[in-house]
Amino acid sequence: MNRKRGNVSAERAPKKAAKIIPEQQDDQDQEIVKASESEDAFAQSLGSDGNSEGVDNDTNFGLYVGTEMGVLKGVCFEGGVPIAKNYKFTGQGLKKKAPGVKSLTWADQDEKELLVCFSNHVVKTYNTKLKCFTRQVQLKFEEEDASVVGLCSHDARNYVVGLENGTVGMWNCLESEITLKFRTYNDNDDGLKRNMEKIRQCAADKSFYATGGRENDLKIWNLSSEKPEEPFFKAKNLPHDFLDLRVPVWIQDLTFLPRTNELVATCTRHGQVRLYDVRASQRSVSNVQFVDHAIMSISSTMNDRQVVVGTAKGEAGLYDLRNPGKEKLVKKFHDFSGSIRSMVASPELPYVVSCGLDRHVYVHNLTLRTPVKKLYVQQELNCIVVSKSFTLEAKDATRSSVLNKRNVGEKAEGDWANIPPDVLFHADSPPKKIRKSITL
Repeated sequence: MNRKRGNVSAERAPKKAAKIIPEQQDDQDQEIVKASESEDAFAQSLGSDGNSEGVDNDTNFGLYVGTEMGVLKGVCFEGGVPIAKNYKFTGQGLKKKAPGVKSLTWADQDEKELLVCFSNHVVKTYNTKLKCFTRQVQLKFEEEDASVVGLCSHDARNYVVGLENGTVGMWNCLESEITLKFRTYNDNDDGLKRNMEKIRQCAADKSFYATGGRENDLKIWNLSSEKPEEPFFKAKNLPHDFLDLRVPVWIQDLTFLPRTNELVATCTRHGQVRLYDVRASQRSVSNVQFVDHAIMSISSTMNDRQVVVGTAKGEAGLYDLRNPGKEKLVKKFHDFSGSIRSMVASPELPYVVSCGLDRHVYVHNLTLRTPVKKLYVQQELNCIVVSKSFTLEAKDATRSSVLNKRNVGEKAEGDWANIPPDVLFHADSPPKKIRKSITL
């Protein structure tokens, strides 16, 4: 017993006598910092957060989503199992909250670079070929407290940025300065709170932009004109209601219809969907009350004058605006469980991709109510962008093998119909359908 106690005391003695010397503590801290820096360098060399399990470098991400925590996620629905991969910036730290992603837009028509705009006026360029971030630009506005509501690529050298306080500025990347700046509304003494919720670029003509917000009605700007600070089109509010009260204005999202810069569809926080025609009048040519709560997103589709909308309570629908005064709800989409923050429809395929606060990415077919694809991505999503290569068809050998087996099976079933009746009569177990057709 004495030996055992002696052994125990001998083992415990060094632990009691061990003390942390300040110099050793500093060396340990330096080793920890070096280890963390090496991990960050390794993650940065991968162009992601280092989590590349189950994802190949040749994976073609058909769409990208931006999260509330400042993470860019690539999503691929090709094949049987959807794939998602994180692309985030290292060195931000865990204690400090990362700025959220406010806008995603393509830098060029080839879709080789993606512009990721954050709420703290930082724009970072993601290369889709190298699968890493290549550049970073700090937008220097006087309004530092105003959050970014939208970013558009005017050309290879200039970005068009919209701020929440109604400021629109053109940032020159070569000179690193603002070359154009104006306000989308004037501060009046009427007591109404104003801001800007969205800025959108026309796909048919890159020089046209549309803006709108709270008590800031639709305006279309032509930045290539001689006076870009004057609106090309300024919408007029609806007439007073049956109680002779003013109709409030709160545009949440807007979109240009395909192949034109004269048709703009908007959605409001009061549940309305409106269509404006520059050639007709300043007031909307179509006004539909979809729901009694806020509509958060709107997108044009491949169909003529049909738009998809998503609400703050997880309701989505397809609206047909072709006949003014006879607008109709074509279809409602199901399976949402939270606010829909962004919806983008493919210009060539009958699909619409949506995301929101329920942390899911949905793919709906315009002819079906339930989603054809669905993926959980673990974070609340703000925006989404779809590439031209987006598709749901598999490009691997698994799908081709399944199709070959299906063709072989159909061919085997068809061979029974080519067998003569006299031979088929002596068969052990012919198919029931063919046996009924035999006449003796």
